[in-house]
Amino acid sequence: MAPTAVDKAIVTRLRAETVKMLPSIKDRIFAAGADTVANNPQEFAAYICAEREKYARIVREANIKIE
Repeated sequence: MAPTAVDKAIVTRLRAETVKMLPSIKDRIFAAGADTVANNPQEFAAYICAEREKYARIVREANIKIE
């Protein structure tokens, strides 16, 4: 995840380098109870939007209020 203002070439390079190193740390990530996903920035943005909408709906339907 990076701020919107970060140059697209930098985001692309960071993603490529991260995807290359994932196999070497995958076991440690799984051991910590997490999973790895090597999707692209657009897929990740869509996932974040969908999760935000899902949890906003849950909060509305459960009538959860901030105290």
